[in-house]
Amino acid sequence: MSLLLGLSAAANAQNPAPVPGPAIVPNTTMTGKVMSGYQGWFNAASDGANRGWRHWGGNPPHPGEVTVDMWPDMSETDPDERFETGFKNKDGSTAVVYSAYKEKTVMRHFKWMRDYGLDGVFLQRFAGEVSNDSGRNQFNTVLKYARAGAKQYGRVYGMMYDLSGVRDGGADAIIADWKSLVDNTHLTQDDRYVRHNNKPVVTLWGLGFIEGGRPALLDDGLKIVNFLKNDPVYGGNAVMLGVPYTWRTTDAPEVPFAKMEQLLVAADIISPWSVGRPTTPQQVIQNADRVLKPDLDWCKARGKDYMPVVFPGFSWYNLRKGTTPSNQIPRLGGKFLWTQYLEAKRIGATMVYQAMFDEVDEGTAIFKVTNDPPPPQGGSQFVPLEGLPSDFYLKVVGQGTRLVRGEFKPEDDTLVKNAPWTPFVPEFKPTNANTTANGAAGQSPKIRAANMGERRGGIVVSSERDEKGTTKQFSVQGDWNYPGVWTEPGADKRAIWQATLPEAGQYLVQIWYGEDANTDHATKALVRVQHADGEGQVRVNMREQTGRWFTLGTYRFNQGAGAKVTLEAADAGGNLVADMVRFTKVPQAAQ
Repeated sequence: MSLLLGLSAAANAQNPAPVPGPAIVPNTTMTGKVMSGYQGWFNAASDGANRGWRHWGGNPPHPGEVTVDMWPDMSETDPDERFETGFKNKDGSTAVVYSAYKEKTVMRHFKWMRDYGLDGVFLQRFAGEVSNDSGRNQFNTVLKYARAGAKQYGRVYGMMYDLSGVRDGGADAIIADWKSLVDNTHLTQDDRYVRHNNKPVVTLWGLGFIEGGRPALLDDGLKIVNFLKNDPVYGGNAVMLGVPYTWRTTDAPEVPFAKMEQLLVAADIISPWSVGRPTTPQQVIQNADRVLKPDLDWCKARGKDYMPVVFPGFSWYNLRKGTTPSNQIPRLGGKFLWTQYLEAKRIGATMVYQAMFDEVDEGTAIFKVTNDPPPPQGGSQFVPLEGLPSDFYLKVVGQGTRLVRGEFKPEDDTLVKNAPWTPFVPEFKPTNANTTANGAAGQSPKIRAANMGERRGGIVVSSERDEKGTTKQFSVQGDWNYPGVWTEPGADKRAIWQATLPEAGQYLVQIWYGEDANTDHATKALVRVQHADGEGQVRVNMREQTGRWFTLGTYRFNQGAGAKVTLEAADAGGNLVADMVRFTKVPQAAQ
C-alpha cells in the first residue's frame, strides 16, 4: 500500500490538479491580470451560421487542405458539437472539430477558464470579417455567448479590434462598428466587461505593422483612439494598443517614430506582439533585459501601462502549405512559456497578454488540444502535445496568473519542472518546390543529409568542403577531423558557418549535428549567432534531438554578408559535431 501511495504522489506531482480561479474576477482593473486572446472564428458548414467551413481549411478540411496545426480535444463535446472532417484518426474513425457558433462550446471554454484559474479573454473582432453581414453575425453571436459564459463563471472579457486588412481611411468603419455594438448590446455597462482605472478597455491590434505592404494606419489609429477616449457619447474608454515588437526602436520611413509616438502617448496600455520573436528559453531571458525592460521603463516614464505578450510555442506548417517548419518553435514541455512568465514578472510587468486561448491555426492554443491528433495524411500533419495531458497549458497559464498576481513563488513550481514531455519530431519537412529528391541512393549519410537540408528550403551551409561558394561558406579553426567534421573539446577550436542573405528580415536559424546520439558528444556546446542586433548565444546538448534541425532562434539579419554561426569547442562537455546550419526567412506571425 505504501508503494502505491508513493506512486500516486509522484503522479500527482507531475500532473497536479487544476487550481480554480476566484469565484468572481474583479473587473475594475487590468493590474494583476492575465488576459488571453479568443479568436472565436471557427465555423463548420452545418453549424447554422451559413458561413460554410471557416478557418479550418478545406470544405471540409481534408488531407492536403487544412489550415490548423493542432487538433482540439473533442472528448468533452456532445454529438451536436462535432463536425466531421475528411481526416481519419488512428483507429479509422472520422476526426471531428467544433464550431464557435455553438453556445455550449463557448460556454465550456469559459468554464475551463474558471476551473483552471484564468481571468478571462479579449474577444477578437476582425475588421475584415465584421464588414459583411455573415461575419458580423458570427462575431456578434460569439460575443453573446461569451457574455453569458463570463457571467455564469465569473470571468471578464474585453473587445479587441484586429485591424489586419484595413486600408488607409478605414477608421470610420471601426468607429461605426463600435457605435453599433454599444447601442445594440450595451456591453460596456456589463459588470463582466474588463476595465482599467474603472474605464472599459478597448484594444486596437495592428497599428504600426508594415510587413507585406500593409499600411501602418497611424492617422487612422489616432482618430480611433481619440474617438474611443473623448467622444461624449461613446468615449470614456481605456485604450490598449497591440503594436510591433520593435515599436520603440523602429523609425522606418513608413513608421516615423515621431508620428508613432503621438499614437502611443494617446493610449493607456502598450502591448507589443512578441509571437515568433523569442524562440528558445535562452532568448526569452535575453530579450527580457534587452527589449521588455526598456519597453516597460518607456511606458512608466510616460504614465502608461505595459502588457507583454507570451505564447506557448508556434507552428503554421499547414497554414503555410508546408513551406515553413512544423513545430517551428517547440513548447519544450511548458518551459518556453513558463520562462516568459518568470521573466515578465522579474522585470516588473503587472499584467500579461496570453496568446492565444484557441489559436490552433498557428499552434499557440492553450485550451485543450489532443495529444493524439489524426496521423499525417496527404502532406498534412499535426503537432501533438509532447505526450502531456490535454489540459496542461490551461494549468500553466493558471499558475502564471497566480504568479502575476503575486500569489505564487517561482521556486514552488512543480508543474513545468516535472512535466514528463516527449519532443515531437515532424514527419514532413518544409519543401522547396524546385527540388524533390531526398538524395540519390548510395550517397554517404552526410551527403544525403546535406541534400535533405537543401530540400527543406532556406539557405543551408554545409560542412561538406565542396559547399564553399560566394553565398555560403563553412570553415574551421583548430584541429578538426574530416570526413564527419568532429573534434574533441579545445579552447582554440571553432566551426564557422557564414551566409550572404538575399534580403533583410527575420530568419529562423537552425543547426544539424549528425544522425547518431553518441554518449561522448558534447552536452553544452556553445553556439553563437551573429545577427543585425548583436549576438545570440545558445547551449546545445548534442546527445539529444539528433537527426533533425535544432532551432537556435529567430534573429534579424541585414541583406548581404553578416549572417554567421559559430560552434565553439571550449568547455563543451564532450566531442563536437559540425554538420549544417540553415537560415529560413520567416514572415512575421500574424495574430
